[in-house]
Amino acid sequence: MSLPPTEISPPLSAAPPPLPPNPEKDHLLQEISRALHTRAESALAKTHTSLEQTAAQCESIIRAEAKMERERAELGRAIELCDKDAEILRERIAMAGEVIRDAESREVPGVDTVVVAPTVVHTQLYDLVTEDMAIEDTIYVLGRALDRERISLDVFLKVFIPAS
Repeated sequence: MSLPPTEISPPLSAAPPPLPPNPEKDHLLQEISRALHTRAESALAKTHTSLEQTAAQCESIIRAEAKMERERAELGRAIELCDKDAEILRERIAMAGEVIRDAESREVPGVDTVVVAPTVVHTQLYDLVTEDMAIEDTIYVLGRALDRERISLDVFLKVFIPAS
């Protein structure tokens, strides 16, 4: 007996069987995963170090900015003080200029008219003292000239000994 021919039709939506695992591909994927992980850790460490440095620089900049602000305030006060002093100086210079112009417009008095003794006796005393000082100065100058041999002993003595 023979069996009727049967038709075998493939199932319409059946998935193909899964591929068998490829150990070489799995090994390469693990190596790639390890390499990426190592690079990621390295990048994370570099980023962490960079962040610490940036934070330190930021703190340094903030301190420097505060110091600059204090110095700017001090300079502002110094400028104000200098401006006030300059204004006072300008006023004093103007006052001095007025005094100079006033003094230049006046006639300069002679020394003899300014130095006046209160009495006749004082006037005689002034005259005697000035004569005495003039004689002392003359003797001093002649003595130095004799010491330096600018004049002879005869000339020196003629000054002190009157001719008879």
